[in-house]
Amino acid sequence: MSRLPLHLLLLVLLFAAASHIASATDHIVGANRGWNPNINYTQWSNNQTFYAGDLISFRYQKTMYNVYEVNQTGYDNCTLDGYDGLKNWTTGKEFIPLDKPGKYYFICPGFCLSGMKVSVVVHPLPSPPSSSRGGSAAVHSMKSDGGRRGFGGLGLAAEMASAAARKNRRRAVGFFHPFTNDGGGGERVLWCAVRAVQEESPDLDCVVYTGDDASSESLSARAFDRFGVRLLRPPLVVRLSRRKWIEEGTYPHFTMVGQSFGSVYLSWEALCKFTPLIYFDSSGYAFTYPLARIFGCRVICYTHYPTISCDMLSRVRQRRSIYNNNSLIASSWLYGMVGSCAHVVMVNSSWTRSHIEKLWKIPERTSRIYPPCDTLALQSLPLERPGVTPKLISVAQFRPEKDHSLQLKAFALAIQRLDPNMSRPKLQFVGSCRNKGDLDRLQRLKDQSIEFNLEDDVEFHKDIKYRDLVQLLGGAVAGLHSMVDEHFGISIVEYMAAGAIPIAHNSAGPKMDIVLEEDGNQTGFLAHTVEEYADAILSVLRMPEEERLQMARAARKRACRFSDQRFNQDFKAAVRPVLCQPL
Repeated sequence: MSRLPLHLLLLVLLFAAASHIASATDHIVGANRGWNPNINYTQWSNNQTFYAGDLISFRYQKTMYNVYEVNQTGYDNCTLDGYDGLKNWTTGKEFIPLDKPGKYYFICPGFCLSGMKVSVVVHPLPSPPSSSRGGSAAVHSMKSDGGRRGFGGLGLAAEMASAAARKNRRRAVGFFHPFTNDGGGGERVLWCAVRAVQEESPDLDCVVYTGDDASSESLSARAFDRFGVRLLRPPLVVRLSRRKWIEEGTYPHFTMVGQSFGSVYLSWEALCKFTPLIYFDSSGYAFTYPLARIFGCRVICYTHYPTISCDMLSRVRQRRSIYNNNSLIASSWLYGMVGSCAHVVMVNSSWTRSHIEKLWKIPERTSRIYPPCDTLALQSLPLERPGVTPKLISVAQFRPEKDHSLQLKAFALAIQRLDPNMSRPKLQFVGSCRNKGDLDRLQRLKDQSIEFNLEDDVEFHKDIKYRDLVQLLGGAVAGLHSMVDEHFGISIVEYMAAGAIPIAHNSAGPKMDIVLEEDGNQTGFLAHTVEEYADAILSVLRMPEEERLQMARAARKRACRFSDQRFNQDFKAAVRPVLCQPL
């Protein structure tokens, strides 16, 4: 057997160091329901298996609830009396180690009688088997010697993983997409890619690695209900239990670095559970590619946004900060190294392609394939807008980089500058929330609308179905977008296809690919500051109807360049050489 390439061995070394920290399972009490009254935590606990060294986590509203560790008497009677070893937590997000085998008891004293109590039985760590499928034997090999064999031992362990994995590979495409409920353009790409693979290679199974509580049937239904994508058959599902290692909340500092190496650990879990013939990353976790290669997989990726871009490196060198970039380490060589492990690279825009080609240095394997936008269904909507109240729409996940606050400020400024004879417009925010951080941002946005006295002018629509989104788009005269360096901007194309004039950020994908002239006609507006956005909003509101219709028609025609059909055709052409290779 040939020795591992140096850059693959380096990733194994980094992973081995990370796995020492990340080897415990994190059991989140109540799962997505959290630590709240009137929940059957006995049933939850009975469905878990706890081992010494695992964590038990509590998520709750810290101003209302708390957590106390008590003895069995305190647990049975909902009391804190008579227990000397009392421990308590009040931060709202606890990670409590279960250090030793035995029984543990936790309560929330004020709400214990309402069901906020949980007991768990922690077992000793099981002895590892002498052999196992996939990469599990290699995992044990790396841990059991305590690192005494050094680099040679780790290299041997990695080669053991590779050899075992190659024997157990399945004729399948494994889609690494840990968040299958994010509701954004990335999830739409996932389902269109799954459908394209099913059409192109019916003999290959499609497997989705997800950290969500989802089934084959629920994911298939979600693809259709949320995005209008009908799969030929439901995908297989591999559940991931260690997704917290890629969540931003796990890393208060060095977030990007932590998430990158956390993704390696999560993909190790994925590939040990199911080793496919083809590993498909649809979420931008480039640091997982060397590991997939070690497991004998061919690697395909669809990159929406480079984890490290040339723009980011420039900001760091100039000591400028944006979205936690204070922690960004400008080691683009490492990002380029892992990215170059992909056999086929697809990127979603000219902006993304320029950065990926500079950093990964594999232009011969890189193709620009615009993401699938449902232009066909939206183009059937009439361009005329009913009613006297003009509506603006903003479609985006409630993530920090989407900068909804800028849109709200611009809307408030436009309201102040309305001509006396103009109708007062409405702004509709439409989006989804991935986690508590997104939910908090949504609540702050609602509070901000009240501060601006806009509570009657602003609507919020969370996690709506696709048919409801189509209805809202069909009633909007303009669509807002405000993310800096948005890699592409599917929502902007959806605005254009539906007949809503786009008002997008003057950077990256919107500037280079989307909001461009069509047949010499303007298709929308680009803006940067609050003032520029407010001016663009007023321009649309003041526009004569025939002029608005002319711009809407030009925008709709340009949107045809980014259709589902075009994506399906270009995607199949890009992946066909890999799909058709013999096992």
